[in-house]
Amino acid sequence: MPPLTIVYIVRHGETEENLKMIMQGHLDTQLNETGKEQAKLVADALREVAFDKAYSSDLSRARETAKAILAHHPSIQLVEDKALRERHLGDLQGKPVGTRYTPNDPLLESHEKLGQRALAWWDQHIVTPTKSQDSGAKPTIVLLVSHGGFIGTLIKTLTNNGRASMAPGVTTDKRALNASITTVEVERAADGKIRGLVTRYADTAHLDKAEGVEVLQSNADELARD
Repeated sequence: MPPLTIVYIVRHGETEENLKMIMQGHLDTQLNETGKEQAKLVADALREVAFDKAYSSDLSRARETAKAILAHHPSIQLVEDKALRERHLGDLQGKPVGTRYTPNDPLLESHEKLGQRALAWWDQHIVTPTKSQDSGAKPTIVLLVSHGGFIGTLIKTLTNNGRASMAPGVTTDKRALNASITTVEVERAADGKIRGLVTRYADTAHLDKAEGVEVLQSNADELARD
């Protein structure tokens, strides 16, 4: 049976802070020149996907990436949502990896709270609409542009809770690198519950073919200690 919803999850392109291993969190940073080229490449990779909806973190680096993708889909309106932001890193924001954190920093968002935020967004914008779809209808195709820590936490929370499973050969062993693509096919299971199948995770094949566009192999925000 075909899925009822297909979600394409894209991490934003590179920023100077990514390059310098500075923790960003909720800082509103911009794509650098490499990041802009990565955004064009991921846009080309998704050119033929018939999106029905598009969501993005309201931070510039994600919004710019989403707009590059939607340049090929001018009829789709982008919905910006602060719930799709990266994990809030409190006093660590704007500082390099390895900086000592402030004990009991009230602004430092725990991994658990980030997971709860990600799951709440997923339930509202993916699960609830999917429940009302007719089986056999054309799948609703959704674009989601966010951040590395958010994406990794969302997928791991879904799979750890039994809300999604990994397709054969697909794992979360790697990080969601800049401009990577993750896809989740969402369907109604035999018990009536809405579940997802992660068919691709943190894929950068569309970047690997490009000359002169390197992809950072680490993400400072995911390396932040708490």
